[in-house]
Amino acid sequence: MGKEVLEGRLFIFEEYEWWEALITDKNKEELLKELNKDSNTLKDPYEDQGDHIWRGNLRIDDLRKHGTLIRDILEKLHGRKVRITIEVIE
Repeated sequence: MGKEVLEGRLFIFEEYEWWEALITDKNKEELLKELNKDSNTLKDPYEDQGDHIWRGNLRIDDLRKHGTLIRDILEKLHGRKVRITIEVIE
């Protein structure tokens, strides 16, 4: 496996027991609007908390529709020797 380069906006999603990181080309407002439109219940919407987006019951498949989860990249690299660089471009 060669070099993996992802570019986009990074958003952290949290719930009671875990968190996820998503890289997407969408801005926060657009992402929240689409996630809440797709959400199976309005009783538990995705909410902007400033430094993360909260939802009491994260749905991984919902997040994957809107970008790339960092966990998906890391799972491919499990056990491999890697160099990870994060560059803030905006």
